[in-house]
Amino acid sequence: MISKATIKFIHSLEHKKYRVLEGAFVVEGHKSIHDMLCAGWQPRLIIATDEWSAPVTISCQVIRVTPSELQRASLMQHPSQALAVFPIPLNSSLFTLHSPLTPLPSPLI
Repeated sequence: MISKATIKFIHSLEHKKYRVLEGAFVVEGHKSIHDMLCAGWQPRLIIATDEWSAPVTISCQVIRVTPSELQRASLMQHPSQALAVFPIPLNSSLFTLHSPLTPLPSPLI
């Protein structure tokens, strides 16, 4: 069973402001989560149906849910078997917030 607070937290990560504040982002879909785990990323949380199995040993909270509960937690209209919350690396440019008055760096062309 997944709590309303967890669902609210996942839905808040749809907005950049909350991704930056929480230092986390959502990954949905079996293949995407599999690729992230195999690349060495450690999730904070995984929400999955009973059909989903982790490709590697993970040391985070795994919440087993029914497909209808996953539907409520998912940001997608037709969710896959799992979704995961991963931390944003500290050296990521997502942590750099720009003021509307501060010019953005010009792209190198």
